[in-house]
Amino acid sequence: MLIDLHIHTVRGSSDSNLSLEELIQEATRIGLDGVCLTEHGGPWGDPVEFQRIARERGVLVIRAMEVETNMGHVTVFGVNGYESGIMDVHSLRRYAKRVGGYMVSAHPFRNLYSSPALAKMLLYPNANSRPHDPEEGAVHPVFQLVDAIEVGNGGNTDRENDFTMEVADILGKPCVGGSDAHSVHGLGRCVTAFEDDIRNEAEFLEALKSGRFYAAQGLHVGELQYFAAVGREGEA
Repeated sequence: MLIDLHIHTVRGSSDSNLSLEELIQEATRIGLDGVCLTEHGGPWGDPVEFQRIARERGVLVIRAMEVETNMGHVTVFGVNGYESGIMDVHSLRRYAKRVGGYMVSAHPFRNLYSSPALAKMLLYPNANSRPHDPEEGAVHPVFQLVDAIEVGNGGNTDRENDFTMEVADILGKPCVGGSDAHSVHGLGRCVTAFEDDIRNEAEFLEALKSGRFYAAQGLHVGELQYFAAVGREGEA
């Protein structure tokens, strides 16, 4: 199954212009089996209403949220809303552990190759501490607190995604992909391919925790390829 693990809609993200109807229509067109709504404002409200909407659309739709923490952005699955203090990533880790959630470091190396004067890095507020190679990047403490790393992000450059893949490879961390779409453009650029069939949120969480998935890119143009460390590319 192909699922886009990082999407924002107008319902829960003020910087998005993507409606649920537009999302489902485009997801169906490009061949996505499921979508995760990682809203900035927290997961969509009533789970019963949400599942009804999901069933009507014929595409697996998963509630999630993206939290801006003191160690960058983290997408979280299996939680029902915000709790006080979770902008501290250690508190977020405790929350996710308590409810059986799953945490992913989102676009951790975005802006790595941009001028510090023009673009800051959330993981490295001090520009002088930016990593020079994947080995240096791999020692950041956030990677010991999350369950997986988003190695494919549709808003990143290829070079940033490649660097992230190298870091994940060094750490032996599970790798996911998501478009980070805020409109129909770019939806499905990066996705996660699951080996198991997934019918609901509970099975989705089980699939994440099983590790039977990999990050891929290019679905939006009909050329799906999985992410691999440099020198080990492959077709999905």
